[in-house]
Amino acid sequence: MKKLHGVSVCLLYLQTYLYLVSGESFIYQAGEPATLPCGVSPPGDIEWKKDGERLLKTGKSKSFGIAMKDKAEQQRFSVSENTNNLTISKLFFSDSGKYTCQRNAESQTVQLLVLQVEAVPSMTLLASENLILTLKYPPGTSPKVSWWKSREKIADGPNLKKDNVQIEDRGAYKVQVDMGNGLKKDFDLRIEVSGFYHSPSTVYISGKRPVLLPWIFNFNVRKTPLEKEVRVLGANISFSSQRIREMPDRGGAGCWGRIVTPN
Repeated sequence: MKKLHGVSVCLLYLQTYLYLVSGESFIYQAGEPATLPCGVSPPGDIEWKKDGERLLKTGKSKSFGIAMKDKAEQQRFSVSENTNNLTISKLFFSDSGKYTCQRNAESQTVQLLVLQVEAVPSMTLLASENLILTLKYPPGTSPKVSWWKSREKIADGPNLKKDNVQIEDRGAYKVQVDMGNGLKKDFDLRIEVSGFYHSPSTVYISGKRPVLLPWIFNFNVRKTPLEKEVRVLGANISFSSQRIREMPDRGGAGCWGRIVTPN
């Protein structure tokens, strides 16, 4: 206590500590790096466990658990000397679980939720293929999932199905995930579709003359010979007037087993 101009002044010093709330959850996408806070103050050796099983223990002789015998697996995990935080360089879906940072009787536990988007057959398609996108989430969770394209919601639920994809279906997609309790995450992904654009114009025919139908690629066409001087150089298909008369007399797209004259 000090006196300042006859006034008594008490100087009170407060030291604050930041503690991690045990049970906190973190959500990531498979393939991303992740850092999990320890909550046990350095210095000193600590042990990290996953679902009760040892991952690794720091110290003069760093040791790994039974499930970490593979060298490549060990290299994915590291512990900061300054914070004791656990860093995973690349996440797999199987990394989901409860992680505990422990030193003697002091410990903190956090939950890691790893989500993964799977595409069947893939995220790179040919026009007319069917696409199924599925969001995988850890057992015991029930997230609310929505799918978006160009700021427009196109589906709800863990699955997005698109049959007969076309060039217009390519582009950026977004998955919005709400795990509850304020835990949310958005994932961006891109779908590529290779094939033909729709004809930019209407083709009129007389029935007596050949006609050129537009055949426009959305990808680079190979100009070097493929086999026995077979090339793809042009962007048109020529049909004879006889072939035109054999075509179905209806709107929409048509498929014919034999192209008469590729240019």
